[in-house]
Amino acid sequence: MPTIKIQTSQNIELEYELAGIGDRLVAYIIDLLIYAAYIITVFLIADAAGGKSGSNWTPLFLILPIFFYQLLCEVFLNGQSLGKKAKQIKVISLNGNQPNIGQYLIRWIFRIVDDMIGSGVIAILTISLSDKAQRVGDILAGTTVVRTNPNTAFRETLYSETEADYKAQFDLVHLLNDSDI
Repeated sequence: MPTIKIQTSQNIELEYELAGIGDRLVAYIIDLLIYAAYIITVFLIADAAGGKSGSNWTPLFLILPIFFYQLLCEVFLNGQSLGKKAKQIKVISLNGNQPNIGQYLIRWIFRIVDDMIGSGVIAILTISLSDKAQRVGDILAGTTVVRTNPNTAFRETLYSETEADYKAQFDLVHLLNDSDI
């Protein structure tokens, strides 16, 4: 899986595993299911309240939350929509800081180009062709999407098996405190 290294302002290099097209697509589908559930709920409530589904207030309640869903989720849920949270991916800034509202706003505005024009083909092409797996909105905002739970095998950690006949050289070392050491 491709990774990205980001130098923070404290000169610490962080390495993240980039979210692939598959992860991002599944997160997007989960968000679409949330949109559908919201629309159905609003129509059911409007119907139960005795209103018609074609009344003047229903379209406003339908459009506004769905229209601002991605922006509000990313701002208030630390760079994640509910779909991204389910797939354990999030938006990060390429400078190592938490993305600011301006970066989230740029991503959200250019979602029109990425997702709606060409039915997502532009987003898929730019994600697969860019070295940091960025769509147009990410490139302009200086962000990318990474996995929050990297696929690390247990054998890749610092843990190592000890031999069955291992004999500790200093078997009373556990009795020492910090100042003794």
